[in-house]
Amino acid sequence: MFDPWGAAPRSLPTLRRIGRLPPALPTEIEGGLLTECHRCDFDLREAPPTAVTFYEESARQAMDIAVRRLEGRGDWFKPRSVRYYNVLHQLCWLLGVRYRNVALREFACREIGIADVPVQTGRVFFEMRPVVERHHLLQLAFWYLADFDARLTVAWKAGAVTYSALLRDFNDRPCWYDRVARRFADRWKVGWIARRKRSRSEISGGGVIS
Repeated sequence: MFDPWGAAPRSLPTLRRIGRLPPALPTEIEGGLLTECHRCDFDLREAPPTAVTFYEESARQAMDIAVRRLEGRGDWFKPRSVRYYNVLHQLCWLLGVRYRNVALREFACREIGIADVPVQTGRVFFEMRPVVERHHLLQLAFWYLADFDARLTVAWKAGAVTYSALLRDFNDRPCWYDRVARRFADRWKVGWIARRKRSRSEISGGGVIS
């Protein structure tokens, strides 16, 4: 029942049925009832609930906590900063892009041990993706968030993402995300300087530099 970006279109009827919708939420929008399918006018409140199959336990737990904090359920669940969900959105975008230096989706699938789901490429808004794609990307994003520092570091070492890709078009990022990403930039500089020194040393040893 996670729906900040339309991740589960049928979650709205479920929330309405079990009485968790805010009373002020409008029931109608331009073009028809909010509970009706925009294509066939089927009343989505009559749709049978479908159980979600999770890829991996830590991702399930991370998603569960994110949803509970978003809904304010539980005495000990304090609301999370919106920037946490900005990171989730950024990860979903990175998992769906097709760049030469970004393979976060493929890396996560290999680590979890699941088959990848083909997704649309290009500048496709997450909200416009089919439900199957959105669920796939969300689960992989939560897998990274479940142990963000360690898992993103391993992915970076494997060449699945670059420092520049992590910060691309993402200005409103939290300090904990920025801290991890910038550490990769420092390591890249160290590696580049070491390779440059080694290259100069080899050239000097070969008699090119006097």
